[in-house]
Amino acid sequence: MKVSPSRTNRQSLTIFAVLFLLLFSGQQFVYQQLRGTAVEAGIVSALAVVPSVTCINMIHPGEKVSAQGNRLVSSTARLSVLDGCEGTEAIFLLLAALLAFRSTWKHTLIGMGLGIALVFLLNVSRITSLYFALRFAKNWFDPLHAMVWPILIITSIGLFFVWWTNLPLKGPHAEPGC
Repeated sequence: MKVSPSRTNRQSLTIFAVLFLLLFSGQQFVYQQLRGTAVEAGIVSALAVVPSVTCINMIHPGEKVSAQGNRLVSSTARLSVLDGCEGTEAIFLLLAALLAFRSTWKHTLIGMGLGIALVFLLNVSRITSLYFALRFAKNWFDPLHAMVWPILIITSIGLFFVWWTNLPLKGPHAEPGC
């Protein structure tokens, strides 16, 4: 029996979608189990608060921002990094897509490394800009926080994924995508 290319593509897309949903849900479930623990506090500090404080102090040394738990604190502003603001959901989305896509392990690991770095840089930029909006232009805070940055991060992840899927694979184990 001959299988049509469109049927094969639908099956591949279905497998990708199911794997993506399982992987994303699994990562979210595990991370939810860490809420309120020292592990979560360490992740929030390492991925969001400390790098953002460092960035703000490099850009504007006069701010003298410090990290206090999940907060960025200066004499003029306090910004809390709450659940979901540490960038883990964006990382989980990207990792789920990369792992669900049929590729070589080397290609996947390269995508994971570059993708995590991208999300990290975007999230530190987001928190840094939110601090400055809170400090100098409060009317910009809500649109940046609720609309601009989420759209920018999700769009960037999507574009990164498309770019990554089109990277040329080299070597004897290179496989075509879905």
